Amino acid sequence: MNALLFLAGLLIFEAFADILAKKWQLERKLVFYFLSLSCYLLANASWLLSLRLGMTLAKGGMVFAVTCAVLAVVIGMAYKEPITRLQMTGFILGLVSLVFIFWSSPE
Repeated sequence: MNALLFLAGLLIFEAFADILAKKWQLERKLVFYFLSLSCYLLANASWLLSLRLGMTLAKGGMVFAVTCAVLAVVIGMAYKEPITRLQMTGFILGLVSLVFIFWSSPE
């Protein structure tokens, strides 16, 4: 299997976990807490599998960190959290950095 497939799984499970964590913060229902933890566990399992299949720690770590930051901003905006112009600039630069990470990659 392709390491990028599991890296995508990491990002998807991480996004679901963040959404569920936000729902737990707002609604205080314990089910969201445990669902969020479960998604974080699946995300980490996907990360480990992507490393096992050849994803480099440096590239995978950069993609994970930047994508999580971008997703956190998107999820926050969906929940009507305020965002400053400076934060929006960082969001856009994060998207641009992902392009550079994959553009320069031989994989």
